[in-house]
Amino acid sequence: MNIAHVALWTRSLDAQVQFWETVFGGRSNDRYVSKNRPGFKSHFITLDDGPTIELMTLPGLPSAPSHPEFVGWAH
Repeated sequence: MNIAHVALWTRSLDAQVQFWETVFGGRSNDRYVSKNRPGFKSHFITLDDGPTIELMTLPGLPSAPSHPEFVGWAH
């Protein structure tokens, strides 16, 4: 099986990028800022021996799964 990428919602995008780079040796692309979805930002972290991790954030991101977009794994 080959997993292309997995996605993680976070309120602390910069801290998550630093974590994945420092702990797992990941390499980050430039920050993506959506022109169509205000406040949406993301980074893709490439790992040597694994899937790519997409880190995503939105302003006011809820912390509970009562909403389809909340802190934690997305897909």
